Formats: sequence, structure tokens, C-alpha cells
Amino acid sequence: MGLRDQILALNWVHYNIRDYGGNPRDVTLFGESAGALSVSLLALIPNNRGLFHRVIAESGVANAPGATTNATLSTIRTAQKAGCVHDNSVPNDDALLQCLRRLDPTELVKATDAFTIELGLQLFSYTPFAPIVDGQLFRRKPAVLLQDKSSSEFNFFQSLDFMTGNCENEGSVVVGAFPLIQDQLDFNISIGIPTVDMCNIFLSNMLSERIRSNDRVFKAVCDKYTVDGNSSEQGRQFLNLVSDYSFIATATSSLADHSNKIQGTRTYQYVFFDELSFMLPNAPSWYRGSAHATELTYLFYYEQLKSHVKYPEGAEILVNQMRSYWTNFAKTGNPNGSGLPLWLPFDRNSSHPYMNLKSQGTGMGMNYRKPYVDFWMKRIPAMLSECDQTSCALPVVG
Repeated sequence: MGLRDQILALNWVHYNIRDYGGNPRDVTLFGESAGALSVSLLALIPNNRGLFHRVIAESGVANAPGATTNATLSTIRTAQKAGCVHDNSVPNDDALLQCLRRLDPTELVKATDAFTIELGLQLFSYTPFAPIVDGQLFRRKPAVLLQDKSSSEFNFFQSLDFMTGNCENEGSVVVGAFPLIQDQLDFNISIGIPTVDMCNIFLSNMLSERIRSNDRVFKAVCDKYTVDGNSSEQGRQFLNLVSDYSFIATATSSLADHSNKIQGTRTYQYVFFDELSFMLPNAPSWYRGSAHATELTYLFYYEQLKSHVKYPEGAEILVNQMRSYWTNFAKTGNPNGSGLPLWLPFDRNSSHPYMNLKSQGTGMGMNYRKPYVDFWMKRIPAMLSECDQTSCALPVVG
């Protein structure tokens, strides 16, 4: 229903924006995190054709884990927290729905919070409430639609100019849960993550059921990210895994899906590197890197924050560069402009150029975290393809 609300808003823009000096044939969607998931999902709905023409997805894409979910279990569990009884023998439990509809909104929010907290570490692999594959807006999971090059969904996605990127340490999204994890597991997170807990506890809760249930595949993931005898480095590797699995691999995959010249649209990737300590004031001392959503403080809030936040030297230059890149892309589908470091498109060649956004030297890089992207998008699917074909029908991520 959230996506349907967004579509209604886009229709309003389409039919009214000319009265405000806008051009209904030249609309760009921006979104970050859940907003990035939203705009990426909207780009897979063919009925949206003509409502927008470009997409900037910051830290989230439609084929990422958690972009869609099966909300039935979450609804039942939340209802039970609120005192509504579910009858397992009834396919469509109308009594449960009526009970939920009678709830005071405050009670419903409390029940939702209680259910979410109870999930604990499972939140790493399961989004309680997100858009669903409903047979109307979405016929199949986004990752499957992107694999079907003949689908109308894929055709619409490729008709749009597309920019996506990430902060260096997207794994920061789990740092807020560290105090709860520490209490549950009885160890000191300020020191790091014990290697002995990395696979059996952290990975087993974060990864999808398809990976957890395949011993050989699970061991490959475990071996890729474990570090013996160094809890601090093990903590950093866990955050790298969260970044790679939940953000980087799927972003790179969506860029690759988009980046051919059949429809003449353009594809760009960025990675943001500046670290601001105020974004994660309670992060452990071993934490490193640009936290999830840090780039928003450069695009939108620099003037409000610079008087009482310590920005890196050269940050104002990067602020102006990023604002120019974003608005140039929104206007033309090309982020480049006078006085800006040249930003090469993702599909220029097999080296997959991306823009390094940093206060000390914005410039091009190539094949961001390629060994890890290949691990998730090539090696793991190849290993899974050796198992039963029914259980291996879906991509490993998304």
C-alpha cells in the first residue's frame, strides 16, 4: 500500500507539475535506504512508464535481501502480541483481521515493536514488513524479474537512466543492535566479535535459509569472512559481510543488469567514503568507514551541521561536487559537468568504473570489491545450482 501511495503521488506530479514550472516528461526519483528500495521497486512496475525517467537509488536496490517479504507470518505474530487469536485451520482468517482493525493504533504500534524486538538477530535476514509479491504490482520476486530479459518489468527498468551506490560501510546498519546482541550472547562488543561466534551465531541468523541449510555453501561463506585470533578484525569482517551481502553485491548486480545500450539509457555507480563520527556516536573503537546514510549530510544538511560537526578537510568541495553530480544527472541523465572530475559510466568496459566520493580526492575507481561481488553473484549461485533444482530456482540474494 505504501508503493501504491507513492504511485498516486507520482500521478499527481505528472498531471500537475507543469502548473509549477515543471516538466512531466523529465522526472527523476531520489531515494535512500528504504527510499532507495522504494524507487528501485517502482522502476520494476511497467504501469509507471511515463511517470518518471531516471532513478537515483542510494544504499538499496530492488533485488536486495529484504526489499520484499512475506508479511503473513509477521502479521500473525504481531496480532498475537496484541491479543488477537489466529485460527490455523482457516485459510483467510477474517476474525484475526477484524480484531486487528478494532485495535487502537497505539496498541498496534506497541505490538509491532514487541514482535520486532523479539526477532533479535533474525532481523539480519528477515524484514518483518515490506512490499510483497502480490500478483498485481509484482508478479515475481524482483531478482527473478531482473533475470528475465524478456519481461516487461526488465524492459521498463532498462528504459530509465539509473544511478546507484553505497557508503563504504553499509554494515553500520547493525551497529545499533550491538548492545542487545552483547547482552544476549554475553561478550564485550567493544573488543570485537569472537571468531567462535561469527559463523554459528552471527551468520546463521543473518543469511537466508537457502544458504544456512546447505552445509557446503554455509562453510564457504564462513571461510570467506572469518579471521582467527583477532576479535576487532572479526568485527570489521562481519560488517563487511553485511555490506557485501545486503548492499554491494546486489547493487553491482542491478548495475550489470541495467548496463547495456539496447535502449540508450545510462548507468552510473558511486561509493561514498567520508566517515563522520557523529553518525554512530556509540560505535565500538574498532569500527571504520562511512556509515549508512552519511552521504545525506553532504547532499542536504551540510550548512546546518558544519558549525558543530567536524567534517574532513575538503568536505565543502565534495559537497558541491556531489550536489552538481546529482542535479546534473536529474536534469540530463549524465552527472558530468564543467569543473567536475569525469565520471565514467558503469558499462564503459568490463572494469566497471565507479566514482570514489571522498573529501581527499574524488576520482574514478574500478570493479568495487570485485572478489566479494563475484563470490556472492557467481560462486555461491554456482554452488547452489549443484543442489536440488527446485530449491535452487531463485538467486542467492534478493
